Amino acid sequence: MNTLYTLPLGETKRYDFIQEAGCYPYGQALIVVPGKYFRWEVNKAGTARSAIIDYLPNEILRINNQEGNFIRISRAAQEMLLEQILLELEAAGKLTYFAQLVDKSGFTKTFASFLSELARGGVTTEQLTTALSSWGRGGSLAQKDMEVALIYAVYSERIKNSTYYDVDGLYRLAIALLDKGKAKLPWQKLYFTEFYQFNSLQLELIKSLSKYCDIAVGLFYDKTKPALAEATREAYEDLQSLGFTEVKEKTTVHREQDLQQLMDNWHGSSNDLIIAKHVQVRETYSLDAEMRLVLSKLKDLLLAGVKQEEIICLVRHLDDYNGFSDLFTEYGIPTTLAKVTNFSGQLLPDFLTRLFNTGLNPQDVETWQKLLAHPLCKQLYGLDNESLEESYNDNFFATPQALLKYAKQECEGEKLSNLDALVRSLGKKHTPQEYKEEILAALQNWNLLKLWGDSFSKDELTLSELKVMAASSKAVEDLLQAFLLSFEQSGQSETKITLGDFLDFWQEQSKEILLPVTEEKTKGVLVAEIANMQGVTFPYVFILGMREGVFPSVKQENWIYNDVEREELFRAGGVPLKISQVAMDQERYFFAAALAIATKELNLSYFADDAAGASSYLENFKSYFDTDSLPVEKWS
Repeated sequence: MNTLYTLPLGETKRYDFIQEAGCYPYGQALIVVPGKYFRWEVNKAGTARSAIIDYLPNEILRINNQEGNFIRISRAAQEMLLEQILLELEAAGKLTYFAQLVDKSGFTKTFASFLSELARGGVTTEQLTTALSSWGRGGSLAQKDMEVALIYAVYSERIKNSTYYDVDGLYRLAIALLDKGKAKLPWQKLYFTEFYQFNSLQLELIKSLSKYCDIAVGLFYDKTKPALAEATREAYEDLQSLGFTEVKEKTTVHREQDLQQLMDNWHGSSNDLIIAKHVQVRETYSLDAEMRLVLSKLKDLLLAGVKQEEIICLVRHLDDYNGFSDLFTEYGIPTTLAKVTNFSGQLLPDFLTRLFNTGLNPQDVETWQKLLAHPLCKQLYGLDNESLEESYNDNFFATPQALLKYAKQECEGEKLSNLDALVRSLGKKHTPQEYKEEILAALQNWNLLKLWGDSFSKDELTLSELKVMAASSKAVEDLLQAFLLSFEQSGQSETKITLGDFLDFWQEQSKEILLPVTEEKTKGVLVAEIANMQGVTFPYVFILGMREGVFPSVKQENWIYNDVEREELFRAGGVPLKISQVAMDQERYFFAAALAIATKELNLSYFADDAAGASSYLENFKSYFDTDSLPVEKWS
């Protein structure tokens, strides 16, 4: 039996699912959740297994001995494959509308994102071609549509004919296997909880799985709050169309009176103003000040006897709060938040970036000076770079050769010939494998882990610094492997490429890497992104970032097709492309779900400056309360 439990705002079926799953032999019931926090929640009960939804297609293929038939393609390889296709089509004269954009920075990434959106929506090349034809646009727009269909068809065919699959392809493989009717599955029942949407492929998978096992889904949906229900309406209607039996759940969470009244009134029909007794709104002048404001309030709560696990801090995007973990440490407050640092700014990655830039511009004196000024030049090659820096006041070096000659003779740089040889070798064209091997050989010769270990033994490095350096070295090796795999998966493993090509990959991927200074913990004040925290309750809730431009978080639409075009394309052929209004519906729901988390005290904060002030969400929030009962506290 397939059951859809529709829930009021802030409610969850997770605990019921955990209890029911415990009645099955271990492993025969699986609770599917959207993220790590909920996996922790399920696993600590010890009665059932949990997984994220992307685990399902992989596990289905593995159980049925299909795991050797596919390799998941990386996003970087997808973009490289697409770039290759675009260049080929442009060279063959098959692109005119997009011809001027093929070599523009960011175009490949934007188009790859668009193709992924089509794939997640379950759109086949035939469906897209038919829809675009039915659309019947003329002139240059018709040319654009034809080229979009062509690019998608060629890309899909390349993926189909390779041994590589993107995550959407893995879903299709699993669905096809299930639909043959002979697949083996270990589960008697699957539970889906804390989701607010399913894409087309996920729904197809759920439909196929329902032929083998019972499925239960817990989903917020309240017809009395249509503005909020819009975020989950599509999932609700899709599950109903699959034959799920609806069971309406009632409110079970106990909140303070004003907080419960807020839940009852929020985007509902009641106009009764709320007297705020457990709600605070605070304004300050900078992001740092806002984080310190919140931490000072946390400190007060903890000193008053509140337990750290009773508090949650919610932000829209964790990337905007990189210094938050350090401030938790400064205030002496435990947190689950991992302390991270940027990869590119670490000693080894920074040295390698300077090395690659020098190989790319071997005749540029300034580039060489930046490389030689790096601390690793002293540690690895014995260079007295302080003396070299001082010499620039009295000496002018017209060429890198003159600079290196002086450094060797006057600044203990006798070993710089090895560095010079490495720079010249890197500057030549190599295959991806050759680049990887040469850089790894250099890393082995440098023996940095021993060097840093000796420095730690001499108390020149702290244990924390040593761990970050070791992590950066491992990350370099992982990045080199990803570089090689990207070329292999895009069919370019034997291509001779320039150092500039490698440097582009290095710099693009480096921006995405964060190194852990401390690991994420399961104990301490929880800090989480709002979009990941539906269906939980905490006595004390702090929502940071109630600032215009931060929350709601509005992404720019993918310009391949704008919102108007996307709506027209859907009407023409049912191609499900996301529009900005859908994103706004989701943001509205995220905010409501965040408000619903608080059971004892709700705190909202933001900072105001010349660039922006309070979010429109906050202004709407205040309209639910008696003005005199909810003053904005200014904190400085």
